[in-house]
Amino acid sequence: MKFQHKILATFVFGLLFGKFVKFNTNAQSSIELLLFFMLFLIGIEGGYSISLREIKGGLEKGFATLTCSILGSIVAGIAFYPIMGKVSLASAIGLGWYSFSGSFLTSQLGGQAGFIGFITNLSRELFGMIAIPTFSKKLDCGSLISLAGSPSSDTLFPFIYKECGSSYIIPSIAQGLMTAFAVPLLTAAFV
Repeated sequence: MKFQHKILATFVFGLLFGKFVKFNTNAQSSIELLLFFMLFLIGIEGGYSISLREIKGGLEKGFATLTCSILGSIVAGIAFYPIMGKVSLASAIGLGWYSFSGSFLTSQLGGQAGFIGFITNLSRELFGMIAIPTFSKKLDCGSLISLAGSPSSDTLFPFIYKECGSSYIIPSIAQGLMTAFAVPLLTAAFV
């Protein structure tokens, strides 16, 4: 069974379990705890195999992939500008951070713009789940991280780690963290 099929099967199992088995749980805190535990384990793996020089190089790669991600998103926003107007740029620059883009664009431009921002950025994340395993043998891992955008440090991180290995831990997490600072500023600039 391919990795993406295992991920999809796990998600569908969780949906069915949540639908048919009723119990009181605080899923958000459980998810957050599991995310921190996953990052801890990946940190242990990275500690064994990554030198300080590689950390510095990884931070530089993370910045480079973020720059490429921003430029690619601006190009996509410009391409859709004749159809959607300024909401296309504001949506595209969300870099896959759908929870921020949707709510911010709703507050600034109304519900329709918020919906477009949400769907645009959710689609980017879902596309990443398919594209990263599919194109990992054809594209450089930096390109895959750039494609992932903001989810490179959370939702899409397992895909990147599986396809690219431990040498791309730092660039992936660095891009995700830098995106958390860049997206609110860039989105506000394009509204």
